[in-house]
Amino acid sequence: MMSGHSCLVYEIPESLIIEILLQVPAKDIVQNCVLVSRQLNDIIASPTLWKRKCKLEGKYIPRFVKPEDFKKMYFFNPYTRNLIKNPCAQEWPERNINKWATSYGHCEKMQRINLGEEGVVAEVLDTIKPTIYISEWFAARQDCACHYELEVRLLSGDEQELDRFTFEDNVPQWTSGEWTKMQHVFKDYKAGVRFIEFRHLGVDRQFWAGHYGPKFTLSSVKFMFD
Repeated sequence: MMSGHSCLVYEIPESLIIEILLQVPAKDIVQNCVLVSRQLNDIIASPTLWKRKCKLEGKYIPRFVKPEDFKKMYFFNPYTRNLIKNPCAQEWPERNINKWATSYGHCEKMQRINLGEEGVVAEVLDTIKPTIYISEWFAARQDCACHYELEVRLLSGDEQELDRFTFEDNVPQWTSGEWTKMQHVFKDYKAGVRFIEFRHLGVDRQFWAGHYGPKFTLSSVKFMFD
């Protein structure tokens, strides 16, 4: 340690400041570090820091992402994570379950994913058109017939349908009750996709009181790249 000496921020090389910031939580960087000085604020606003932080923490940056979007890639990480919220019913308060269960009434659940709010760059959707992978596991009870349905739609900014995938299954009574994985990929879809609507539903076909309809879990919507 150097005694009797001080070092001003502007005397520290930018490369060393970046190395220091790589060890600082991102929340502290954007809330506190930006207030230290104009020099530090300029470094924080540069793509270099956020590209380094993405690589350090394993966040995927596709090769076509522009440098000014590196910060968005860090905070949103939209191209590798599952865009479905609560895919396994784990966020229900006071319930220790990991699947959605349906009943004798028409049980339907739908999410509309705003891709822009999730950090997806519009130009990527319109020019690169990465593969959109959707999947879900479902199962019927062994002792009760049921109906299961999955519908996923790609929507434009004004919510016009650009592409659609649907699947239905009427499961008879006294089946094995094993889990089945339903999956699909959207490729070469039209430009202009801004929303993904994920809708699934189920109902038992014997109108029994209780949760005798199909179960579903591990819903996912992800981008896939070569």
